[in-house]
Amino acid sequence: MQNEYSIRPYKTGDAQGIIALYARTFGREVEYSRWKWLYLNQVYPSVIVVAEQHGKIVGHVSGLLKPMVYFGRSSTALHSFYAMVDSKYRRSGMFMDMMQVLEKQTLQSGADIIYGFSYQEQVFPALQRLGRQEIGLLPVYIMPLHPIRLGTLKVPAAKYMESLDSAAARVFGNGASPLPTMPAIAFDQAYEDLWLRVMHQRAIAVPRNTTFLSWRYSARPGGGYRVMAVQGPAGLEGYAILRTKMKWGLTIVFVMELVVPHQDSDAFDRLVSGITYFALSMGADAVSLVAGPACTWADSLMAKGFLKAPAMLLPRKIRLTMKPLIPGVQLHEMMDPGVWMVSWGDTLYI
Repeated sequence: MQNEYSIRPYKTGDAQGIIALYARTFGREVEYSRWKWLYLNQVYPSVIVVAEQHGKIVGHVSGLLKPMVYFGRSSTALHSFYAMVDSKYRRSGMFMDMMQVLEKQTLQSGADIIYGFSYQEQVFPALQRLGRQEIGLLPVYIMPLHPIRLGTLKVPAAKYMESLDSAAARVFGNGASPLPTMPAIAFDQAYEDLWLRVMHQRAIAVPRNTTFLSWRYSARPGGGYRVMAVQGPAGLEGYAILRTKMKWGLTIVFVMELVVPHQDSDAFDRLVSGITYFALSMGADAVSLVAGPACTWADSLMAKGFLKAPAMLLPRKIRLTMKPLIPGVQLHEMMDPGVWMVSWGDTLYI
């Protein structure tokens, strides 16, 4: 029969078939070097399940096993992403079949939970049927820099002009000086130590240790990430990781990470001012970052010229979803969006 297919784990030699399916699904190519960085990285083990018919890969679900800290406890979670089903099989039940195998393999790998960032509206109902629960929409903030280029966005005029004035005042009116940036080549122990100071006991996060930072920003092919750091008498006081990219028809400086202790308002001010200066120097239309309530500086963003991006401003709703895989996971507390420390760096979107 035409719709017969088999579900199986990934095996050596599947990469080109998966890459071809990616191009058919998303309408763009992905280079093998980036695929290898993601799935064969020797840092975070991958779990890949494919659907095959007559030797051709027609379905794919996957994820990476990452350490996760929640409520002071160290655990393992599967970050799931890149669900793909060939157009001929969209209503065949293939996605559900593959996800059930993926969850079984994840549980056998010792993970406690499975989570992900859902961009595709048509996938979300299927995730709900699998028991995935929505934590909330990704809390995206945008600071506009050019009224002409961003004038068509549906942002309240008063808040919009206040944001523009705030950005200009920080850079030009208050004598702000630029902070140097450097390519994200290496991260020493100071970056990990700083993150440990920021991470608090009532939060959920993938640790920003040297392993994560090096894999996510140094090793990714073609990433073009840059690091902006604030140094003080005692060493590293805060840092940001930036990427300039065309998105949504705009040139945007994405703040992938912003790590600074809550009590260090001077380092926070210097970083935000430096990021704004950098974005203007790059001719960017806006700065964007993700900051949930668990981020200690989230409440300060509005005063710095950032606007909470309404859903209408983004081409897709980005949902954070999760599902516990073992008994004893503190589900009620994990469903609170306020305990999740997430950034653009947690997604594969940028």
